[in-house]
Amino acid sequence: SVGSGDRGVLNKIIAKALMGAEISCFGDGHELREYLFIDDVVEAFVLTSLAMEKASGQHFVLGTGKGYSLRETFELVAQHVGNATGTTVSIGRIPWPEGALAIERRNFIADSSAIQRVAGWQAQIDLVEGIDCTIAALDHKEN
Repeated sequence: SVGSGDRGVLNKIIAKALMGAEISCFGDGHELREYLFIDDVVEAFVLTSLAMEKASGQHFVLGTGKGYSLRETFELVAQHVGNATGTTVSIGRIPWPEGALAIERRNFIADSSAIQRVAGWQAQIDLVEGIDCTIAALDHKEN
């Protein structure tokens, strides 16, 4: 997830980059992930609550439907933090830790078609906009 709080791996990577530290990606970073901004999550809850009659008893997967490799995500963070701060953010590669679970190396892209049908929800904030909003929120928090 992407957002202004301190949860989620992407928030931690952005915060680390804002502190001038190298950000490190496990392996070659080819695994695909997708990222959902917290404002989109809140909107999904609101719209689902308004469609409670149709939504009751169902579960929904939230996402944008667009995946990014971990490496590509780290490169976007480095570029956007660099643009915001005027610094260069280094990206390192480190081996996967011993005991890393297979699920950590999987690809994941959400299919949100069920919540679109039931509640009319669709993510509005893409990864780049989410990164920029998070940079602004974390940078503001530091000042």
